[in-house]
Parts: sequence; C-alpha cells; structure tokens
Amino acid sequence: MRKLRGINTFRILCVLGIALYGILFLSLVFSPDSVVKDMGEGSGSLIYFLARRTSTLMLGFAVLLFLVRHAECSKTRAAVSVAVAVNMAGFACTGIFEYAIGRVGTPIFFSVSVELVYAFMFGAQALADYRKLRKSV
Repeated sequence: MRKLRGINTFRILCVLGIALYGILFLSLVFSPDSVVKDMGEGSGSLIYFLARRTSTLMLGFAVLLFLVRHAECSKTRAAVSVAVAVNMAGFACTGIFEYAIGRVGTPIFFSVSVELVYAFMFGAQALADYRKLRKSV
C-alpha cells in the first residue's frame, strides 16, 4: 500500500496490529475462560496451559510490530507483513476448520472475520512493498 495524502498505511496497520495482538495477549493471560467460552469450548487445565503459551506468541507479534512500525519500504518490512498475513490467515483457516468439524460454535466467525481483514491488509501491504522494491531496482 502506498502513502495516501501523507498517511503511512504500514504504520497504521502496525498500530492496529499491536492493539489486536495486545488485547489477545492480555485476554489469554488473564482471562482465558472468556476467550475459550466465546469459541464454544470448555475450560480445563490443558486449555489454560495452551492459552497462556499462545499468549506469548501474541506478545511477540505485538513487540515485532511495535519495533518495525516506523520502517521504510524494504524487504524486511515486506517480510514482516507477510509473516503477520500468514499468521492471521492461519488463525482464520483454523477457526473455519474447527467450525466445520463441530468443535467450535458460530461465535468463531467474528474472530475469523477480523483475522481475514488483517491477513488481507498485511498481505496487500507486502505486495505493495515488493512491487515498489522491484520498480526501484
């Protein structure tokens, strides 16, 4: 994506991503029940363990986006965008699969929708960066 009227779309995506990953981190660490209930699963020690382990992944992505939010167009910035897009698309695909086999309920589609939007936006950012880099060579 390009700068529109002086707006750095990559920075905006990063700030939104930091917010999403931060909320997920806090939810999974301090309130795994709320996350699990929304998806139609029961609670238990294994669920809590996996939720807290997953929370560190969310924190890692939030920190990564925080550190690169001011990055200029580069292969590294494009690679970060691809990583976030793949991460979000993976979450969405997992949610759809788990719904298809009956393991989670319809509330998963709110999460899947948000994840698909993020995957698309970061994917589009990566493509725009790669195109710009290719033209500059």
